[in-house]
Amino acid sequence: MTTERASFCSIRACVFTLALILVGCASTPPPVTATPQAVHIKKQTFTTTRDADLTRFEQNTATTFRIDVVKNGEDKGHGTGTVISTDGHLLTAYHVVNEEKAVFQIVIDDVGKSTPTIYPVKVIAFDKNDDIAVVKIERRFAATVVLEDVRNVRPGDRVYNIGYPYKLGVMIGRGYITKMHYTLRRTDGSDLSDVTLLDIPDGSGTSGSGVFVDTSGRLIGVMRVMFWMSSGNEPPLIAKAITPVDHIIPFLDKNHIPYVLSDAQ
Repeated sequence: MTTERASFCSIRACVFTLALILVGCASTPPPVTATPQAVHIKKQTFTTTRDADLTRFEQNTATTFRIDVVKNGEDKGHGTGTVISTDGHLLTAYHVVNEEKAVFQIVIDDVGKSTPTIYPVKVIAFDKNDDIAVVKIERRFAATVVLEDVRNVRPGDRVYNIGYPYKLGVMIGRGYITKMHYTLRRTDGSDLSDVTLLDIPDGSGTSGSGVFVDTSGRLIGVMRVMFWMSSGNEPPLIAKAITPVDHIIPFLDKNHIPYVLSDAQ
């Protein structure tokens, strides 16, 4: 039985070898070459200009500042604020400036000065439920951000935010609006009502940063909180919630704080 089995295996090996030879001898069809027209179409589809992608980026960056939180001489964190009036008003998140007995300050490299200037920050108004606040420094600004009309915003719009994550300097994050008018349930059972959700990168220190529409460069909200949902062993769903501009404008009007709306542009 051993000899018969060995002979059978030998025959099968020969057949397998012959099959390989036949495959190797088979003619290979010539590769398909893309036509110049197809390449041209692809280039037209995916090429965009920097100006179209980042409208008002330089101006929005120039009106974004880091807000430092100092308590008993120690660094207690930081957030981001965005200039909304030439008189020195900045919009931020309430949780950035709600530390009791803390000092808030903004450091600005003023033109013509060899050392940065430290500006004390005064909290002018806040709304705890919407997690927004306005602070003021004694300084005039040449430009401000422009608030967008919420009727011009919809899920799927591309957006960018400008903030100061981990004190690495001003940085940009880009993403999309994924959902609007959404209510989140916190772990303590309370609700976070009527927020806009984004799929966008951010980090510690970007709370209070402005979120802008790519195509107009106008502000649609303030970065509020990151949250995640998970079920069992599935990967978590991570999103960022912002306080939308249709909550910000009534808050500013109620507290008589000046701002620039897109209709005025």
